Amino acid sequence: MGRAKQAKPKKAKSKRGERGASSPTSPTRLRAAERQEQAIKLRRQGLSLAEVARRVGYKTHVGARKAILAGLHRRIAADADAVRAMELERCDALHRKAWEDLHAAGDGPQPDDYDDPKVYGAARSPWDRERMTAFDRIHRFQNFRAKLVGAHAPDRKEVSGPKGGPVQLSNLDVTQMTDEQLRRLAAGGDAG
Repeated sequence: MGRAKQAKPKKAKSKRGERGASSPTSPTRLRAAERQEQAIKLRRQGLSLAEVARRVGYKTHVGARKAILAGLHRRIAADADAVRAMELERCDALHRKAWEDLHAAGDGPQPDDYDDPKVYGAARSPWDRERMTAFDRIHRFQNFRAKLVGAHAPDRKEVSGPKGGPVQLSNLDVTQMTDEQLRRLAAGGDAG
C-alpha cells in the first residue's frame, strides 16, 4: 500500500514581524544603507575595493563593489524622486496661477454683445483670447503633470499589412523584380 504522509514541520515565526528585513525601515536595511554609504565614502577617498571590504566588513572585494553600486543606485533614485517632486511643485504653482488668471478674466462679455458689430465686430473678443490662452495653459500643465507621475497609458502601435490585413513576410529579391512589380509593391499591393 501507500506510505503515510509525514507532517511538514512548522516554520518558526520571525521575531521581526511579518515583513522582517523587507521593510524599508528595518534595522537590517538601515545598517546595510549605512555600510553602503561608508563604502562609497572610502572608495571616493581612493581606497581599493579590497581595502574598502576589509574596513567596512564585507567578505570580499566583490561584496564591497556590489554595496557601492547599490548605494549609488539608491542615491540616483532618491535624486530622481527629489527632482520629480520639485517639478511637481513648480507645475502645481503654475497650474494654480493659470486658474487664477482664468478666474480674474471674470464672466466676460454677455451673449448679446456678440450680436452687436459695434462691440466686437467679426473678431473674437480679447476676453475670449485670454480665456482660451488660460485654458490651453491649464491643459498643458495637466498633461505635463500626468506624464511626470506616469498616469498616461503607454502608446500602442500596431503594424498591419495592406488594407489593414496581416503583414506579409517573404524573402523578396527586389533586384529580380520588373518595374511593374516594383510599382505594385510600392503602392502597397502584392508584387505578384
